[in-house]
Amino acid sequence: MKEKTRNAAGAIIIAASALYCLAEPGQTRAAVSAALGRCLDTLIPSLFAMMAAAYLLTESGFLRAASRLPGWMTLPGRLLFGFESSMIPVFTFSMFAGYPVGMKLISAEYSAGRLSCRRASLLAGLCFGAGPAFVYGCISAQLYGSSAAGRLIMISAAGGNVLLALLLSPVTRRLRPEENTAPVHTRFEPALLTEAVSSAGRSMAQLCFTVLAFAVITAMLGSLGFTGAVSDMLTALSGRPHRETAALTAAFLDITAAGSLPHGDHTLLPAVTALVSFGGVCVFFQLGAVSGGEIPLLPVVLMRAAAAALSYFICRALLPFLMAGETVTVSVAGAVHRADSVVPSVMLILMSVMVMREWGAGKSGIRNPGCGIKVSPEGDVFNV
Repeated sequence: MKEKTRNAAGAIIIAASALYCLAEPGQTRAAVSAALGRCLDTLIPSLFAMMAAAYLLTESGFLRAASRLPGWMTLPGRLLFGFESSMIPVFTFSMFAGYPVGMKLISAEYSAGRLSCRRASLLAGLCFGAGPAFVYGCISAQLYGSSAAGRLIMISAAGGNVLLALLLSPVTRRLRPEENTAPVHTRFEPALLTEAVSSAGRSMAQLCFTVLAFAVITAMLGSLGFTGAVSDMLTALSGRPHRETAALTAAFLDITAAGSLPHGDHTLLPAVTALVSFGGVCVFFQLGAVSGGEIPLLPVVLMRAAAAALSYFICRALLPFLMAGETVTVSVAGAVHRADSVVPSVMLILMSVMVMREWGAGKSGIRNPGCGIKVSPEGDVFNV
């Protein structure tokens, strides 16, 4: 029944989006163009390296090797959070790696059969966080013109994650599987780096297409008056200007739109921190794309809402201390660290495509010109 309901809802969304594209081609073009700009300016520069690193961590066997670390190194994580040894580095790394990276690591472990579906969903809600490149470059620098706001956001979001993990530790401990005692095979070879680049390129293409599709849905909601109604409600509840609540609503749907918030307003920092900790609706679409829809997202959404509330109050408590003496003019905050060109991102895309083509050709047995070797479909390497 749940699957039928989900499929029906998906079909309705797709049909409505298709009709919107036909009825409003101008607005659709503008929404997709803006989303493409965010992909080139924000998503690709801040996530590509981390997605490659996530592949290296899993395929090299590093995560499984972490379960063989001495007990005194993994005992705090096991006692405090209820994690198995291999998940401790995942939890730490994913808080600062970028939103989909934690799900990519968890999904790899789930696909290999080392995590149950329920535990994978629980860990995906905890192994979650924005990358410093996004927080400092696209929020702190653009809105406040200093790194102090970025430090406050990162500390508050990480603190919310840690507190949430502590609160959920009884559940995490109860669902913890037995430690895997099978031999661990590590793999460190030059070809692994090429595979990582190819995998990161495919992942980024998947994420960017998800962002573009979600931009159409967001534009459709705006045309139907949904986002405007939410902004009006927030204005009535908070007393904030409609311009601010509209920007907050846009950031709730897509966190990369946080740059449209008023510049230099430190009173919005707790709300911005909560949005960064939550991730935004578009991020959950990205998580679904990374996991292939195999890991339930409802528990993840609920946990991120709890983490956002915790991060909000942590930020409010730390704001007077970490932002003391910070005064930034609107003109300065709006001019710092904006991307001058999307050429680096475009070049990265082209190079990733070249790597994927060459690597795919090598794996399928096609001769790579100039290499002097040929790879058979069975994986045997011989001279040409």
